[in-house]
Amino acid sequence: MKDVIEQRLSGKDILILGYGREGHATLKELEKYIPAEHITIADANPDSIPAEIKQNFRTISGEDYCKGLDKYDIIIKTPGISDSKLADVDKTKVTSQTDLFLQCYNNQTIGITGTKGKSTTSSLIYHLLKQSGQKAVLVGNIGIPAFCELDKISKDSIIVMELSAHQLQHLHKAPHIAVFLNIYEEHLDYFGTFNKYYDAKCNIFLKQQSGDILITDLTIPDIASKLSDYHNKIIDYGKNPNAIGGNLQGKHNLKNIAAAIEVAKLYNIANDIISNSILNFAPLPHRLEYVGIFEDIIFYNDSISTIPEAAIAAIEAIGNIDSIILGGFDRGINYNRLCKYLIHSELNNIILIGQAGERIGEILEEKGCDKSIYHADKMIDVVNYAFGNTTKGKVCLLSPAASSYDMFKNFEDRGNKYKELIVNHKKNTDE
Repeated sequence: MKDVIEQRLSGKDILILGYGREGHATLKELEKYIPAEHITIADANPDSIPAEIKQNFRTISGEDYCKGLDKYDIIIKTPGISDSKLADVDKTKVTSQTDLFLQCYNNQTIGITGTKGKSTTSSLIYHLLKQSGQKAVLVGNIGIPAFCELDKISKDSIIVMELSAHQLQHLHKAPHIAVFLNIYEEHLDYFGTFNKYYDAKCNIFLKQQSGDILITDLTIPDIASKLSDYHNKIIDYGKNPNAIGGNLQGKHNLKNIAAAIEVAKLYNIANDIISNSILNFAPLPHRLEYVGIFEDIIFYNDSISTIPEAAIAAIEAIGNIDSIILGGFDRGINYNRLCKYLIHSELNNIILIGQAGERIGEILEEKGCDKSIYHADKMIDVVNYAFGNTTKGKVCLLSPAASSYDMFKNFEDRGNKYKELIVNHKKNTDE
């Protein structure tokens, strides 16, 4: 990593744009090789930058944190900051922690992206490698900034890297093995259009080098045109009919498993190790997570669901659903197919929250939905209504089909609040 940082950044005026967990990890690595006077940190929130950092480095915060960006030679952007903030900046100046990391470690990296399933697939691939005795490291959008794990990486390490569209925007090199799972409407508030979002995702293979490998589903809409100039090896994981589910429920997870199996084959992992590893793989929280049976109602938490396709997949995977909780931050996604699906489903209660919930409710009303529809302002109202109206012995499912950022820190915060209120419901009502 030292050689890449010194080659790209030495003698340059550098701006770290965004000082969250990834920005902190970037600074920690850069300050080993770059003098402090060449580093500036900028973040919208003044409280995000600690006092000791303000003492040792130039810092910018508040509403003007993105002004005057052109004066820097290099801008290391964190994923949460939209490119719209850099509209007037020479894009050759823009890089990211992911970009710098892959310039050093691309040949050792398996990169996984997709609108849905990338965390599960990344974790499963990592699990398969570890179970087979390989030296593996898990980093990326899974919640582990790549620079935080540098001391665990050696020349024989296999790096499993979950990659969001945000992280894929500014790349010079892509992973040696790229796994492109799927693509749906998502993050339109950030990218502006679906095509820009799709194009960012495609960097996972468009930036590959000769001899690299792409694992994808060739039935993904418009994927053929995206691959028209791609000359490396392509593996169609959609043709693997033998994936076994283990603890992972739903057809969508069978596809995630199929993609992971194709990676395992590239590393010559034995079939019995693959099978046993899949069967003992523990699902990640907030993904079709079984919460438990409370007051004779079965509760599931699928808070990771931020698009309509995920909610439909959850309903089909679990079954026996009487109540579903939908809505949150409205990113402008098309909910017509989901609403049509709900109207013709067997469930009885649709609990709606947030601006996305309001729009879903309007669509359902326009389509003449005869289900019970309840609009809530708080998660406690959601849970109370679910306990009071869900048929005993049936399922209440949180699968919002919308982002969480209107009311919660993230989807984990939303799912944890939901679970907490369920577990404590009887105690709260008794009081």
